[in-house]
Amino acid sequence: MPPPPPPYPGPSRPAQTLSQNFSNIARAALARTEEGQQIFYPIAAMWNDYIQTDTVRKLPAHLRKPLARLCKEVTSIANKHFEAYIKGTYP
Repeated sequence: MPPPPPPYPGPSRPAQTLSQNFSNIARAALARTEEGQQIFYPIAAMWNDYIQTDTVRKLPAHLRKPLARLCKEVTSIANKHFEAYIKGTYP
């Protein structure tokens, strides 16, 4: 007598389409971007607010120049960290 046939596994799940994959990736990227904004936006806003204060505007030119260099460096570092967070990597 031949062995019984293997049990029927039930309906198979259809593979995701390319558009479904893109949609899932876009949703994940949007969530990561929103999280990154929650982390980095308050810091950026605080820095921007400080740079616009009268205290900074009233600094002598020889003090504003180093502050401007610091601002440029802080902005660059913040951008690197934000981009790294979005990509899921580390700077």
